[in-house]
Amino acid sequence: MYRIFWRAPGSRVTRTIAGAAAAAAALSLVAPAEATHAAASDHNKAQLARLPRVHPASGTPHFPAFTSAVEQVRQLVQCGGTMYAVGRFSIIEQGSQTFRRNNAFSFSATAPFTITSWAPNANGVVNSITFNSGNCSNAYLGGSFTKVGGIGAVNIAEVSTSARGRLVAGFGHFANKPVETLASYQNHILAGGYFTTINGSSSSRLRSSAEAAAPRNCRASRSTALRVCMAWRPSSS
Repeated sequence: MYRIFWRAPGSRVTRTIAGAAAAAAALSLVAPAEATHAAASDHNKAQLARLPRVHPASGTPHFPAFTSAVEQVRQLVQCGGTMYAVGRFSIIEQGSQTFRRNNAFSFSATAPFTITSWAPNANGVVNSITFNSGNCSNAYLGGSFTKVGGIGAVNIAEVSTSARGRLVAGFGHFANKPVETLASYQNHILAGGYFTTINGSSSSRLRSSAEAAAPRNCRASRSTALRVCMAWRPSSS
């Protein structure tokens, strides 16, 4: 099961969506108003009628009903029995409780979906999160930020998943432009973004600052400035 959190700009309605059909339902929520007004064609109405109707599981975390800025979860990943959400947000609600979480938080994957104390506190948007080959003890964050937990970390960081989510010092924490996506493959972290240098290496070569002797190739996309690179993940941290 996965969940999508979505909130329209200026809307007073916050939706949490759960279930295998969540992506399709989310698309229906953000469809332009013109597609659903009274003058919509019978064809469009029929198409809308086919969209799945899903409801959030009772007790799932959500955004406040009204916020002054757009808040969004950009990625939601499960590792072990915990769901990890990253994006652009500052307040999470659950029942009568309010939690301050800056751009990253976690909660139990099963009812009652208890929000944990994990709060890395990134000072900018976190676009992506990944774990090294299913190892849930540490998480990798990529985005557009300059600090994590008050400590300098520019656009990429490794953090502990225990307690508040401290920054792990053994991994390099610098990309000169935003990191858009992260993934794990065979003890490597794949990073994609608009950077040209990361952890002290140029765009043609990439290495972890913890292991200067193990550079890996970094290739640019043919159609955009997006770069997809491979970074070695230290075996100890």
